[in-house]
Amino acid sequence: MGTLSNSIESVHRARTRAIPILLLIVGMSAGMAMALPAPARAAEGYWWGSPVNPGFDRNTVIRATGTVLQVDIAARGGPGTLSLQTSTESITVILGPSWFLSEQHVDIQNGDPLVVEGAKMMDRRGNLHLVAASVTNRRTGAVLQLRDDEGRPLWTGGRPSWKR
Repeated sequence: MGTLSNSIESVHRARTRAIPILLLIVGMSAGMAMALPAPARAAEGYWWGSPVNPGFDRNTVIRATGTVLQVDIAARGGPGTLSLQTSTESITVILGPSWFLSEQHVDIQNGDPLVVEGAKMMDRRGNLHLVAASVTNRRTGAVLQLRDDEGRPLWTGGRPSWKR
């Protein structure tokens, strides 16, 4: 009977010593996992998850005139966009961060006649986008300036850009 009692006591001591070691191993593993870099979602586009490559190429700047088919200025976590129907095609226009557009009190509605100056850009699926530098709304007469002459976004510099 003494042997059984000694065996049970030995097992109990071994378990008691193993628990802190096990907790240490689990804790270190969790710490190492958290220290690993997260996937670089920004590499997917200027706005996370966007199929559009970042940048503004002054060599591809065009002026497009058309009518707004659809506008999404209040995009959550992404850029405000609109679909512009020109005489020859429908173009997705990327305006800028929704928070910036909200601060500018942008008034663009479906059916508005616009003149958009911006850089042409193809997404990874081959679709044409226009990264807007300025937008003139012919209904209201307002001009939304989004980028400076070098193509730098005004939301990084902070000056007001919605003029009447």
